[in-house]
Amino acid sequence: MTLFLGGGGDKADSIAIDSVFFEDIKADDKILYIPIACDFTSYKNCFEWFCSLAQQYIPIPSSNITMLLENNPIPDFSSYKAIYIGGGNTYKLLNYIATNNLKESFEKFLQNGGKIFGGSAGAIIFGSTIETVVEEKENYPDNKSLCFLKDFAIRCHYVEKDNNLFSKLSSSLSVPIIAIPENGGIIINHNKIDIIGELYLFENGQKHNINILKDIYTKL
Repeated sequence: MTLFLGGGGDKADSIAIDSVFFEDIKADDKILYIPIACDFTSYKNCFEWFCSLAQQYIPIPSSNITMLLENNPIPDFSSYKAIYIGGGNTYKLLNYIATNNLKESFEKFLQNGGKIFGGSAGAIIFGSTIETVVEEKENYPDNKSLCFLKDFAIRCHYVEKDNNLFSKLSSSLSVPIIAIPENGGIIINHNKIDIIGELYLFENGQKHNINILKDIYTKL
Protein backbone atom coordinates (compact mmCIF):
# COMPACT_ATOMS: atom_id res chain seq x y z
CA MET A 1 0.00 0.00 0.00
CA THR A 2 1.07 3.55 -0.62
CA LEU A 3 -1.02 6.52 0.44
CA PHE A 4 -0.08 10.00 -0.74
CA LEU A 5 -1.54 13.01 1.08
CA GLY A 6 -0.89 16.29 -0.71
CA GLY A 7 -1.47 19.86 0.42
CA GLY A 8 -3.37 21.00 -2.66
CA GLY A 9 -2.34 23.84 -4.92
CA ASP A 10 -1.57 23.83 -8.62
CA LYS A 11 0.74 21.61 -10.65
CA ALA A 12 3.72 23.87 -10.06
CA ASP A 13 3.22 23.71 -6.28
CA SER A 14 2.94 19.94 -5.90
CA ILE A 15 5.80 18.74 -8.10
CA ALA A 16 7.72 17.14 -5.23
CA ILE A 17 4.94 14.71 -4.25
CA ASP A 18 3.33 14.37 -7.70
CA SER A 19 6.59 13.19 -9.24
CA VAL A 20 6.84 10.36 -6.70
CA PHE A 21 3.20 9.35 -7.22
CA PHE A 22 3.58 9.06 -11.00
CA GLU A 23 7.11 7.62 -11.10
CA ASP A 24 6.11 3.93 -11.41
CA ILE A 25 2.92 4.43 -13.46
CA LYS A 26 3.33 3.47 -17.10
CA ALA A 27 1.63 4.87 -20.16
CA ASP A 28 -0.51 1.76 -20.59
CA ASP A 29 -1.64 1.68 -16.94
CA LYS A 30 -5.09 2.91 -15.92
CA ILE A 31 -5.85 5.61 -13.37
CA LEU A 32 -9.16 6.25 -11.63
CA TYR A 33 -9.72 9.96 -11.05
CA ILE A 34 -12.32 11.07 -8.48
CA PRO A 35 -13.06 14.84 -8.64
CA ILE A 36 -16.34 14.71 -6.72
CA ALA A 37 -15.18 17.16 -4.05
CA CYS A 38 -14.95 19.84 -6.75
CA ASP A 39 -17.28 22.78 -6.16
CA PHE A 40 -15.44 25.56 -7.98
CA THR A 41 -15.41 24.57 -11.66
CA SER A 42 -16.84 21.99 -14.07
CA TYR A 43 -15.93 18.32 -14.06
CA LYS A 44 -14.83 18.76 -17.68
CA ASN A 45 -12.24 21.28 -16.53
CA CYS A 46 -11.22 18.93 -13.72
CA PHE A 47 -10.62 16.11 -16.19
CA GLU A 48 -8.59 18.32 -18.51
CA TRP A 49 -6.52 19.52 -15.54
CA PHE A 50 -5.81 16.00 -14.32
CA CYS A 51 -4.89 14.72 -17.78
CA SER A 52 -2.40 17.57 -18.17
CA LEU A 53 -1.01 16.80 -14.69
CA ALA A 54 -0.51 13.11 -15.45
CA GLN A 55 0.92 13.81 -18.90
CA GLN A 56 3.47 16.10 -17.33
CA TYR A 57 5.10 12.94 -15.95
CA ILE A 58 4.03 10.06 -18.23
CA PRO A 59 2.74 9.82 -21.83
CA ILE A 60 -0.56 8.34 -20.68
CA PRO A 61 -3.50 8.78 -23.09
CA SER A 62 -6.64 10.36 -21.67
CA SER A 63 -8.50 7.16 -22.60
CA ASN A 64 -6.58 5.39 -19.82
CA ILE A 65 -7.93 7.83 -17.23
CA THR A 66 -11.43 7.14 -15.92
CA MET A 67 -13.28 9.97 -14.18
CA LEU A 68 -15.74 8.73 -11.54
CA LEU A 69 -18.76 11.00 -11.01
CA GLU A 70 -21.78 10.85 -8.72
CA ASN A 71 -24.15 9.06 -11.11
CA ASN A 72 -21.59 6.61 -12.51
CA PRO A 73 -21.57 2.94 -11.47
CA ILE A 74 -18.68 2.13 -9.14
CA PRO A 75 -15.96 0.40 -11.19
CA ASP A 76 -13.78 -2.52 -10.15
CA PHE A 77 -10.88 -0.77 -8.43
CA SER A 78 -8.56 -3.70 -9.16
CA SER A 79 -8.57 -2.66 -12.83
CA TYR A 80 -6.55 0.43 -11.95
CA LYS A 81 -2.91 1.02 -11.12
CA ALA A 82 -3.71 4.09 -9.04
CA ILE A 83 -6.54 6.26 -7.70
CA TYR A 84 -6.35 10.05 -7.51
CA ILE A 85 -8.86 11.90 -5.31
CA GLY A 86 -9.04 15.63 -5.97
CA GLY A 87 -9.82 18.64 -3.81
CA GLY A 88 -12.83 20.86 -3.20
CA ASN A 89 -15.52 20.44 -0.55
CA THR A 90 -14.43 17.79 1.96
CA TYR A 91 -17.95 17.17 3.29
CA LYS A 92 -19.33 16.72 -0.22
CA LEU A 93 -16.60 14.18 -0.98
CA LEU A 94 -17.03 12.24 2.25
CA ASN A 95 -20.80 12.18 1.80
CA TYR A 96 -20.31 10.50 -1.59
CA ILE A 97 -17.82 7.98 -0.16
CA ALA A 98 -20.12 7.13 2.76
CA THR A 99 -23.20 6.84 0.55
CA ASN A 100 -21.40 4.39 -1.74
CA ASN A 101 -19.59 2.47 1.04
CA LEU A 102 -16.20 3.06 -0.56
CA LYS A 103 -14.05 2.95 2.58
CA GLU A 104 -13.59 -0.82 2.41
CA SER A 105 -12.91 -0.61 -1.32
CA PHE A 106 -10.11 1.88 -0.69
CA GLU A 107 -8.70 -0.32 2.09
CA LYS A 108 -8.72 -3.41 -0.11
CA PHE A 109 -7.14 -1.51 -3.00
CA LEU A 110 -4.27 -0.38 -0.77
CA GLN A 111 -3.85 -3.80 0.82
CA ASN A 112 -3.53 -5.35 -2.64
CA GLY A 113 -0.64 -3.05 -3.55
CA GLY A 114 -2.51 -0.13 -5.06
CA LYS A 115 -1.63 3.50 -4.54
CA ILE A 116 -3.98 6.34 -3.69
CA PHE A 117 -3.30 10.07 -3.91
CA GLY A 118 -5.51 12.46 -1.96
CA GLY A 119 -5.04 16.16 -2.61
CA SER A 120 -6.49 18.80 -0.24
CA ALA A 121 -10.04 17.50 0.50
CA GLY A 122 -8.85 14.15 -0.85
CA ALA A 123 -6.17 14.14 1.84
CA ILE A 124 -8.28 15.48 4.70
CA ILE A 125 -10.74 12.57 4.50
CA PHE A 126 -8.00 10.12 5.51
CA GLY A 127 -7.46 11.76 8.89
CA SER A 128 -9.36 11.01 12.08
CA THR A 129 -11.88 13.83 11.54
CA ILE A 130 -12.79 16.39 8.90
CA GLU A 131 -13.75 18.99 11.50
CA THR A 132 -10.57 20.85 10.53
CA VAL A 133 -12.67 22.27 7.66
CA VAL A 134 -16.04 22.63 9.38
CA GLU A 135 -16.66 25.81 7.35
CA GLU A 136 -17.25 23.54 4.32
CA LYS A 137 -20.11 21.61 5.90
CA GLU A 138 -22.99 23.53 4.29
CA ASN A 139 -25.91 21.10 3.86
CA TYR A 140 -23.91 17.88 3.88
CA PRO A 141 -24.33 15.44 6.77
CA ASP A 142 -21.62 15.21 9.38
CA ASN A 143 -19.98 11.95 8.31
CA LYS A 144 -17.10 10.24 10.04
CA SER A 145 -13.79 10.42 8.20
CA LEU A 146 -12.08 7.38 6.65
CA CYS A 147 -9.75 7.45 9.66
CA PHE A 148 -6.75 5.80 7.99
CA LEU A 149 -4.63 8.09 10.21
CA LYS A 150 -6.62 7.43 13.36
CA ASP A 151 -4.48 9.58 15.67
CA PHE A 152 -4.22 12.69 13.50
CA ALA A 153 -6.44 15.18 11.70
CA ILE A 154 -5.36 16.95 8.52
CA ARG A 155 -5.71 20.45 7.14
CA CYS A 156 -4.16 21.55 3.86
CA HIS A 157 -3.04 24.78 2.12
CA TYR A 158 -1.04 25.70 5.22
CA VAL A 159 0.89 29.00 5.24
CA GLU A 160 2.61 30.63 8.19
CA LYS A 161 0.04 33.40 8.52
CA ASP A 162 -2.51 30.69 9.42
CA ASN A 163 -0.70 29.73 12.64
CA ASN A 164 -3.37 31.30 14.85
CA LEU A 165 -6.14 29.52 12.93
CA PHE A 166 -4.42 26.14 13.20
CA SER A 167 -3.63 26.68 16.88
CA LYS A 168 -7.26 27.53 17.63
CA LEU A 169 -8.49 24.51 15.67
CA SER A 170 -6.11 22.19 17.47
CA SER A 171 -7.39 23.41 20.82
CA SER A 172 -10.92 22.33 19.89
CA LEU A 173 -10.00 18.83 18.68
CA SER A 174 -8.98 15.74 20.60
CA VAL A 175 -6.22 14.84 18.09
CA PRO A 176 -3.28 16.81 16.68
CA ILE A 177 -3.57 18.48 13.26
CA ILE A 178 -1.05 17.81 10.51
CA ALA A 179 -0.61 21.10 8.64
CA ILE A 180 0.29 20.46 4.99
CA PRO A 181 1.37 23.33 2.70
CA GLU A 182 0.62 23.30 -1.02
CA ASN A 183 4.20 22.29 -1.84
CA GLY A 184 4.28 19.53 0.75
CA GLY A 185 2.80 16.18 1.59
CA ILE A 186 3.04 12.83 3.32
CA ILE A 187 3.77 9.44 1.76
CA ILE A 188 2.74 6.44 3.87
CA ASN A 189 3.91 2.96 2.95
CA HIS A 190 2.85 0.42 5.58
CA ASN A 191 4.55 1.64 8.80
CA LYS A 192 6.97 3.98 7.03
CA ILE A 193 6.20 7.67 6.60
CA ASP A 194 8.05 10.19 4.43
CA ILE A 195 7.57 13.92 4.81
CA ILE A 196 7.81 16.27 1.82
CA GLY A 197 8.20 19.99 2.44
CA GLU A 198 7.84 22.05 5.63
CA LEU A 199 4.96 20.44 7.53
CA TYR A 200 3.99 21.12 11.13
CA LEU A 201 1.94 19.49 13.86
CA PHE A 202 -0.53 21.55 15.91
CA GLU A 203 -1.64 20.12 19.25
CA ASN A 204 -3.47 21.79 22.13
CA GLY A 205 -2.82 25.20 20.60
CA GLN A 206 0.91 24.59 20.17
CA LYS A 207 2.94 24.30 16.97
CA HIS A 208 5.51 21.49 16.72
CA ASN A 209 8.09 20.33 14.22
CA ILE A 210 6.77 17.55 12.00
CA ASN A 211 9.51 15.16 13.21
CA ILE A 212 7.22 14.51 16.16
CA LEU A 213 4.81 12.92 13.70
CA LYS A 214 7.52 10.55 12.46
CA ASP A 215 8.32 9.52 16.02
CA ILE A 216 4.66 8.93 16.89
CA TYR A 217 3.73 7.18 13.67
CA THR A 218 6.47 4.57 13.86
CA LYS A 219 5.07 3.50 17.25
CA LEU A 220 1.47 3.02 16.07
